[in-house]
Amino acid sequence: MKKVTLLFALAIGTGAFAQAPKYVVLEQFTQASCGPCAQQNPGFDATILTPNPNKVRHIAVHTSWPGTDPMYNYNTTESAAQVSLYGITGVPHVVMQGNAKKGAPSSFTQFDIDNEINKGSPIKVKVVDTDNGSTHTAVVTVSSWGAPPSGTYKLKTVILENPITYSVAPGSNGEKVFPNVYRKMLPNTSGDAITLPTQGNSVSYTYTYTEDAAWVLNNIHLVSYLQETSTKAILNAGSTKDPVVNGSITPPTTAVKAGVNAQQSNFSITTTNFGTANEQFVYSLTATCPNDWTSNFVINSNTYTTSSPCTLTVNAAQTIPVAINVTPGPTPAVGKFVLTMFSTTNNSSMTATVYVIAGITDLVVSNAAGKGDGSAGSALTWEGDFVNGLIAAGCTSYGKTEHNVFVRAVSDGAISAVKNIYYNIGWTFPAFNDNTVAQLTTFLNSGKCMFVSGQDIGWDTWDLTNGGNGTVNTQAFYTNFLGATYVNDGTTTAGVALTTQTSDPEFGTVPNTTLINYYGGTYFFPDEINPTGTGVTIFKYGSTSKVGGVRNTNGTWKTVYLCPGVEQLANTTAKNNMITASYNWFNKSTGTEEFDRAMLGLGQNYPNPSNGLTAIPMSKVETDMTLQVIDLAGRVVMQQKVAKGTELVNINTSGIDAGMYMYRLTDGSTVSKAKPMQVVH
Repeated sequence: MKKVTLLFALAIGTGAFAQAPKYVVLEQFTQASCGPCAQQNPGFDATILTPNPNKVRHIAVHTSWPGTDPMYNYNTTESAAQVSLYGITGVPHVVMQGNAKKGAPSSFTQFDIDNEINKGSPIKVKVVDTDNGSTHTAVVTVSSWGAPPSGTYKLKTVILENPITYSVAPGSNGEKVFPNVYRKMLPNTSGDAITLPTQGNSVSYTYTYTEDAAWVLNNIHLVSYLQETSTKAILNAGSTKDPVVNGSITPPTTAVKAGVNAQQSNFSITTTNFGTANEQFVYSLTATCPNDWTSNFVINSNTYTTSSPCTLTVNAAQTIPVAINVTPGPTPAVGKFVLTMFSTTNNSSMTATVYVIAGITDLVVSNAAGKGDGSAGSALTWEGDFVNGLIAAGCTSYGKTEHNVFVRAVSDGAISAVKNIYYNIGWTFPAFNDNTVAQLTTFLNSGKCMFVSGQDIGWDTWDLTNGGNGTVNTQAFYTNFLGATYVNDGTTTAGVALTTQTSDPEFGTVPNTTLINYYGGTYFFPDEINPTGTGVTIFKYGSTSKVGGVRNTNGTWKTVYLCPGVEQLANTTAKNNMITASYNWFNKSTGTEEFDRAMLGLGQNYPNPSNGLTAIPMSKVETDMTLQVIDLAGRVVMQQKVAKGTELVNINTSGIDAGMYMYRLTDGSTVSKAKPMQVVH
């Protein structure tokens, strides 16, 4: 292996965040004797690999378990090393971009791919493979189109065979055709340590390898990728199959903006020809928005619309600025606008996507992850149930989007006008991830509300042994914001009623409804949960004590967590009733002035520490309330009704363990600030 550093000139004005063509690396761990692999691999190929030949770079690593697999036996050492790198414990399993997403093949959707593409990369990877007869020379060139990120990187180049075909299935699962099978890494399993070149420069690595008699040579190709050693994040990739792409689009720093009716929102984008020759590009804008919205883009002081593309010759190393302008109309929506830079010279393209959110107070957010049964699609399948529910509730300022757009919107500060979200998870995995719950936390803590439903949210968050995707952060969000503890995965409950807690002041009038086996087969196990902290039970399963829904509030935010997905409710009326009840609670006045007056009269208990009976003084209690004692984990350990006009409440602490506790008042919708109390025995 030898390394040669090359320089290339860039025009002044090229941004520090110029974007190279981005390829999404999907490392799929599979096995010829794995039954679930045979079930999920065809769908993964049909929905992810086949539609994305110029977006995805797929590497199939065959494992040693659960049975016979000659593709694993071909290179056991390197296959085992890849398994160890990612801590793979079962198949099928897919790792996207090293650490961006991990899960079953069925959990990946087109949105995942497009979302990664839209993130872009400042680094380009180019791979050229020359056949010398029995040997090959591969040259991998890494170029910095933008400012390279910090980190410690390895350049890994993999020899793949696509496909490997057998006349008789080589394992026990019946599969005979295997795409993009991992054969060997150059120069070895560890790859090459690389210092990313500074902006405007490139570095090349040259490898020589010998053909193997076991390979079908016409099916051999190479994929190279840059991986950060500590985080495992993959920066970008290239392959011998890549088209020539010289056009670059640098997206704006703010990709989602809050729009206002009849006021223009603007996005500034730069485009560059990084080639060494002049090239002709067609610029076009695609808009997904209501008919009363308008949009255009401006190049060289000329304005173009969605129906009038711009054809422009861009000189080598020249940068052309583009402005996207969006003017919302009166119809509320999340508008999506995609600028495409298409090279007629090389038949290749780059895109940048921006969004405008306008007129929305209530937003349906659908999880973009894949369905639990491996079928095509995401939670968008059930989006209509939420929209219909908001219409039934009388909401005229609703909108809809996918969860990754919502996450970016919160990050970009474009969500301030949205008061409530209706998070449609249904039967998709993963239910939450760290980035999502971080932005949901920001959203809720700004005084907002959230309804969420899905039959396996608890299972996915907590049952890591059996395939759940929970993390410390998603588990904390589940406990603290949803106000719930996960009990178990439930039992088949088709035909069982979702029974309303009639004593609840907010949801007590929602009619009982039957749960249906929406997904078919044995796929019907809505979670069983218990309320925790300030969580309150609002639904149970049938006549049992098993809880299927809670609501929660801390006085700033409100949440409703329904264990069955809305799609599992028996009929449209039941679905509308559920959304309407949540909408009404979210938009209900909490009587804060009256409540605040009551809170001013909540005094300190005496004696404190308490060893048995203790008294809590209060005044100005102008409505019936409940006194709650909670432990430091947020669990309610004691509660007692407080009637209107009460001035002193006596409680007996002898039944709870010694330690520190807090007590507070609640009217069922709002809770007071808690006061400390120590219990001794």
